[in-house]
Amino acid sequence: MGAIDNWYLALELPFDPVPEADQAVIAARITQMVAYWSQHAADSAKGAQYTQWREKAEVMRRDL
Repeated sequence: MGAIDNWYLALELPFDPVPEADQAVIAARITQMVAYWSQHAADSAKGAQYTQWREKAEVMRRDL
């Protein structure tokens, strides 16, 4: 995970001072955000980032 790819920020999950650790919560959030990113992939400001995060959803599942 690089500086740009902070999965907690991408998923809008709490990480400071204690990262979210419940795997069910994380899995549900990834599923929810993939749907959101898919719907907003054409956004002129953040569409490219949303597409990148959507494509990395499986990496997020492994990392978190």
